Amino acid sequence: MNAYERFSAKVDWRPDERGCLLWTACTYPFGHGQFRLHGRLVRAHRFAWESVNGPIPDGLCVLHQCDVPRCVNPAHLFLGTQLDNIADRDAKGRQARQQGEACGKSKLTEVQVYSIRSYIADGVLLQYEIADMFNVTTGAIGHIKTRRTWSHLATEVR
Repeated sequence: MNAYERFSAKVDWRPDERGCLLWTACTYPFGHGQFRLHGRLVRAHRFAWESVNGPIPDGLCVLHQCDVPRCVNPAHLFLGTQLDNIADRDAKGRQARQQGEACGKSKLTEVQVYSIRSYIADGVLLQYEIADMFNVTTGAIGHIKTRRTWSHLATEVR
């Protein structure tokens, strides 16, 4: 069985309501299909593009018009730079905009962040001790300290 036949066996060839042809096998954590080719994992949508259009020029990405990571329909794919991909994301409103507790990945509350800032300001505890106390990484504490995260909160400790 050649690579295209193996690829085809992992695609649902019945278009969904958007016209997407969906990858049915393994995916990367962010949703794009993955396909083993010559001992390497490749993204399924990139393989689909190259099967129809030929090699992808250096520096270009294969982007989805449909915004469905599992879609491998070549008609839904187009080439662009990473900046094009970011502009497309922003134009379609797909950029995560939630901060703090509203963010689904947040492990801390605002009250906890103010407590962490207070501990940092007091200088009595080390970052790893604060991290252990709140069950987060020392990197998370460092980001709070430098305001890389939770910067939307007021500077003063409540």
